[in-house]
Amino acid sequence: MYRYIGYTGGMTGIGMFFVVVAVVLLVVILSVVLYKVLANKSSKNEKHEVPTKEEDIAIELLRQEYAKGSINEEEYVKRKTFLINN
Repeated sequence: MYRYIGYTGGMTGIGMFFVVVAVVLLVVILSVVLYKVLANKSSKNEKHEVPTKEEDIAIELLRQEYAKGSINEEEYVKRKTFLINN
């Protein structure tokens, strides 16, 4: 009969459990980071691409003030930039 003495070199039992847990954790962390990055990028683009109805009305009123001559070009650009960015 052969008797085994020593280490086989394989990953079994508790060692394999920790490897699986580490890989799952790594995948979850990478997924969350990727989601946050893409969601943040997406929300920034939406802000400038799709103005709300209130923004449209505010910019139209601003254009009318500029057309009447109530404000100069510098003030118009300043206010329009503020409306678009906030």
